[in-house]
Amino acid sequence: MTTEFRASDADRDRVADELRHHTGAGRLTPEESGERIALAYQARTLTELAGLTEDLPRHPPETSVVRTRAAPPFAGMVVFGALATVIVLLGAGLAPMCG
Repeated sequence: MTTEFRASDADRDRVADELRHHTGAGRLTPEESGERIALAYQARTLTELAGLTEDLPRHPPETSVVRTRAAPPFAGMVVFGALATVIVLLGAGLAPMCG
């Protein structure tokens, strides 16, 4: 005998949020998302809820580690040098005046 566990309001909200995420990522059309979200809020069991997301990735990409390339070490020096030049020119009255 298999027991069907009842879904809670929090379970329904979690699935609806996951569906919204997948819609934003382009995996579901707004129409598909609306239909599935409506079914999520009508679901009585966890099995019904699981069926709404079984064709979608389990771990959304935003939870994965994203590797970025670090800025070159001299980038900060370039910005600092540009700001220092503007300050010197303003002090000497050589920078164009705005307004």
